[in-house]
Amino acid sequence: MPQLFKRALAATLLLLVGCSAVSAHTYHAIRTTISQNENSGTVEIVHRAFAADVSALLAAEQNKAVEISDSNDHQQWLQSYWNRYFALLDSNKKDLPLSWVGVEVDDHYVWVYQEYQGNVKTLMEAQLHNGLLMGKFDHQINTVDVKLDSHKAALVFTETNLRQPLLAPPAQSSHHHH
Repeated sequence: MPQLFKRALAATLLLLVGCSAVSAHTYHAIRTTISQNENSGTVEIVHRAFAADVSALLAAEQNKAVEISDSNDHQQWLQSYWNRYFALLDSNKKDLPLSWVGVEVDDHYVWVYQEYQGNVKTLMEAQLHNGLLMGKFDHQINTVDVKLDSHKAALVFTETNLRQPLLAPPAQSSHHHH
């Protein structure tokens, strides 16, 4: 009996794993982390997008079936797309300069790497505009985790909320009196 039970359990687990792989793609999300490299002082921005979503976007633009890769053409396309839809804006609504580091593509994800080498204080006061893949898929949700100095924030961007402060102004946290 235990042997049979084990086999049934294994079959169930396989089924679960199989199903989750298929259904994982009913939601569309890009996860971004913005954090400071302790050693270099630069701020690293890492985006993780579903490869299938990025391929679908590229295919729609080129009007043919495309699978995203790290070819030069695709890197250039990703760079111009990212620069268009992901921006950090200073208090004068001017784009803060982000350096393009590169792209990695694996079976499931496209990883996009950017860096910010400017003043971190300026960055902390910035607004973030994140319209990546918005309007391309229903219920696109982009999350951004920010870790700068001792400040942490978790932001959620949707089609109706494309721009928000990178870090909430400190005034809001002043009511935590003990």
